[in-house]
Amino acid sequence: MKLLSNLKVLFAAVIIWLFIIANSCKHVPDSLPSDYIIINDSTNNGIPCSKDTVYFNKDIAPLLSTYCAMSGCHDAATHKEGVDLSVYSKVMSTGGVNPGSPTSSKLYTVTLKSDPNDRMPPAPSSALTSEQIAMLNKWISQGARNNYCYDCDSTAFKFTANILPIINNNCTGCHNSTNPSGGITLTNYTDINAMVVANKLQNTTAWTGVKNMPPSKKLPSCKIDNITKWIANGALNN
Repeated sequence: MKLLSNLKVLFAAVIIWLFIIANSCKHVPDSLPSDYIIINDSTNNGIPCSKDTVYFNKDIAPLLSTYCAMSGCHDAATHKEGVDLSVYSKVMSTGGVNPGSPTSSKLYTVTLKSDPNDRMPPAPSSALTSEQIAMLNKWISQGARNNYCYDCDSTAFKFTANILPIINNNCTGCHNSTNPSGGITLTNYTDINAMVVANKLQNTTAWTGVKNMPPSKKLPSCKIDNITKWIANGALNN
């Protein structure tokens, strides 16, 4: 009887252990391998974004790609002054990031410099906005993790709430009013609508044969859908 009782206890312990393991495997991590860059929206599905968290893949990577990791500056080929901001591992190993401490992180402090030639991005490019600087500060304060989430709603295509943020985060670094690449500015509705009228915005963001923008990586399909639907519905300033 004692042997049978012990076997029952052992069997129960095994069942509990298997239950714990099975449930722990269902956890979806929010950190990625060091050089992983999400291109396909489906990679992100089911991972909701928290409004209190700044995500590398959603917020910081587009910011660095647009304003810093450009040819002649801090892309993988040029890596000016040894700084490569094209992928997470290089951001962490060459960007002077001290997780948890923005004020001792060069990636952050160079955005605060008053001299346009010393700050990043340097003149003639525009300085980062106060909101972008605050976002970088918060990401570092939260540990500078290679984290990600999914928050794109393909049914949302209002200009101010949905389209302008896509353009600001992925295009304005090159197409700003102080240093417009190709003579094209994309800083407000009038600028952006001009590209719609010229039949350029949809084709260039969808990579359909014209010059691909942004050049570093294609926008997620959901965001391309946002732009496409906004244009199809009249490209309103709403």
